[in-house]
Amino acid sequence: MIGDRAGNAYILVSVRIRSNLAIHRTDIDYRPAATAFHRALAAPERAQTALLLATLRANAGTAYGRAHGFSRVQSLRQFQDAVPVVGWDEVAPYVDRIAAGEANVLTAEPVRLLEPTGGSSGGTKWIPYTRTLQTQIRAAVAPWIADLFRSVPASAHGPAYWSVSPAVAQERTAGGLPVGFEDDGAYLSPLHRTLARATLAVPGALRHVADPEAFRYATLRHLVARRDLALVSVWNPTFLTLLLRPLRAWADRLARDLDRGTLSADVPDAVAAGLRPDPARAAEVRRLIAQTTTEADLVAALWPRLALISAWADGHAAGPARSLQALVPQATFQPKGLIATEGIVTIPLWGHGGGVPALTSHVLEFVPEGGGRPRFAHEVETGARYGVLLTTGGGLTRYRLGDTVEVVGRVAASPLLRFVGRERAVSDRVGEKLHEGHVAQALAALDLDGFSMVAPDDTSSPIRYVLFSDASSLPTAARRLDEALQTNVHYALARRLGQLGPVAAFRVRGDAEAGYLAGCAALGQRLGDVKPTALHRDGGWADRFEGDWVA
Repeated sequence: MIGDRAGNAYILVSVRIRSNLAIHRTDIDYRPAATAFHRALAAPERAQTALLLATLRANAGTAYGRAHGFSRVQSLRQFQDAVPVVGWDEVAPYVDRIAAGEANVLTAEPVRLLEPTGGSSGGTKWIPYTRTLQTQIRAAVAPWIADLFRSVPASAHGPAYWSVSPAVAQERTAGGLPVGFEDDGAYLSPLHRTLARATLAVPGALRHVADPEAFRYATLRHLVARRDLALVSVWNPTFLTLLLRPLRAWADRLARDLDRGTLSADVPDAVAAGLRPDPARAAEVRRLIAQTTTEADLVAALWPRLALISAWADGHAAGPARSLQALVPQATFQPKGLIATEGIVTIPLWGHGGGVPALTSHVLEFVPEGGGRPRFAHEVETGARYGVLLTTGGGLTRYRLGDTVEVVGRVAASPLLRFVGRERAVSDRVGEKLHEGHVAQALAALDLDGFSMVAPDDTSSPIRYVLFSDASSLPTAARRLDEALQTNVHYALARRLGQLGPVAAFRVRGDAEAGYLAGCAALGQRLGDVKPTALHRDGGWADRFEGDWVA
């Protein structure tokens, strides 16, 4: 999925492709899309109205459009009066019809595939992807790339690593629709994919490596070969930190592979294709290992031309982002915008401490934190916090995304937004997007007596979730819970990549409910407002409960 997968190869783009690559020297002109985007920032109401009316006209004859009177809507306010705010539970029956092969359900345009993401009442939900939705995504990517390469020109003058998404087995629905993109490059048009792949430091075939250690080693093998690496884009900063951690331990092996032009890991032949012996780089790697004492010095010496890293830096990613910046001191760090499988909310603009709304991509609404009528981009107030609603060319209309943003300033007539975090029902440390509904379902299946709650443990390395309970058989329950949570595609990927550890067990002693109430009060909640929960987003509960860890 776009915003949540470990990789983001769909943005594999270079403004300038150099003549020594496999294709001729070419310029990609992003100026039209960038110009349209900046015009929208200056007139957000006009841009959003035009986009909304075009979207509703295109889908007025669909099952959803007829049910909600799309053809009668003539303004933003009429849209809000006519069409309800929905979550996944309301959308799921329509997607089930699409999966069964029915056409003209949410969009008049054919659905090309269903992309998986984490769900609230089960492991995975499927987001419909159409050609228009892909076009809308590129409409946001283009101005970001244009702004990035203009602001940090060195980031365009060398190969890039856009983290590759480890593959999941592609399936088809009963109606024959593919589930998941077969290749991350499919997010781009054929021309963009051709140009992008000419600049890749790591081949897309790496996504077919199932073993996490082989995946990391093969990635490092390709990266270490590229002294001229210019740009790195990942989602969660912990992904890159974990990737770079074994550099020194694997140094001799990496140098041998460089010397021989080999890749000493169990990987498909396509992953090693194109590797050539490079004795000079092998000797340089050995020398740098001997000369450097810190990991940051080694990283800086191995990739002296690395100009930019793009990664999450808001919400729970703020601490890991600072750690990554310290590990890669030679590179400028740019926080990513707010991107989800369902669509793009914001993109970063250089020199601004936040992201600007993707006004030429999707219709965006912002629900005030205290409730009330959702606002459009031109109506939000600086300093206020809002939940996000999306209307996209993929058929989602007034869809509650589950993210919270804060307005931290303005760019032209549009708000500058900072991602605050997921709504209270979701815990999202490293991109796992655990929903309380899914956790509650998993706990119910365990049939534990007494008190049970799941919460993150931010003190462990890697971060893990903990089952807090006064029931017996906790070790077995923790293992079964971990297996159940892995039906969420993002939790499973975080576990596979080592970003999350297995679920741990903590036996709560004494009055567990009293301990829970006291813990919530310590977090600032009024006792009258405390509600039972299957999933608590805050960490630190091992210090709030009386009890002990269970091996």
